[in-house]
Amino acid sequence: MDLYSKLSTNMEDIVQLFQSRMGDMEKSLHQMSSSPSRQQDITALNREYHDFKTFIWKSVSLLKSQIELLSLGLDRHETASRRKVLLLHGVPESPNENLKESIAKILNEQLKVTNQCSADISVSHRLGSKQAKARPILVRFHNYSARNEVWSKKTALKGTSTSISEFLIKSRHDLFVEARKHFGINKCWTSEGKVVILLPDQSRRKIELKSELHPLTTKFPVKDSTQSKPAAGTDKTTKKAATMTTRRQGPSNK
Repeated sequence: MDLYSKLSTNMEDIVQLFQSRMGDMEKSLHQMSSSPSRQQDITALNREYHDFKTFIWKSVSLLKSQIELLSLGLDRHETASRRKVLLLHGVPESPNENLKESIAKILNEQLKVTNQCSADISVSHRLGSKQAKARPILVRFHNYSARNEVWSKKTALKGTSTSISEFLIKSRHDLFVEARKHFGINKCWTSEGKVVILLPDQSRRKIELKSELHPLTTKFPVKDSTQSKPAAGTDKTTKKAATMTTRRQGPSNK
């Protein structure tokens, strides 16, 4: 469970505790108010209780806002540490493979990028443990300009077995998946670790949090029925890559 999930779970526990205790208090006040002899005391106590209840909910709201800001800051920091990283999917895997040669071949022959991009690779390795399906390859570049040139030409791989994606952190990956489920896979993509959505009114929105997605799904509740389903296994492969820690990337090159 990531930090945001833990903080959110703790907050939900606090909210449920407040609701339970205040619900019990309200029942007790209602029962006591039926006694005429204690009506005056109950009225004062009821007023104090509602003041306390208002204070508690304001405090909870502020805590939620602080947790969201803290989580966003952590997300942005981790996303920035991955800004020079891309993932290659669908590259055949073999024993004793030379990843740098395989990557250079894709970059030079399929993407037609400059030789400088191939020479700019600082780290490359497969993600996860060996399995029947080819694992994605993490590629870290020395310079952001080289990474950006490769990313800008990713559409040249359309129709092939190979694809390129950003190395999203788990919370952004989950947000991306949820956005695609609602708006369609052809209406959502990522840029600089943010999720970009082409809305039904043809406007574009960049989002980082689920709290930013929900108003959009409420405003545009109908999913595009013409969009196609994602290829089998795509989400599972990307999710496994998203949950890998940055420890296997090598030192960050900021």
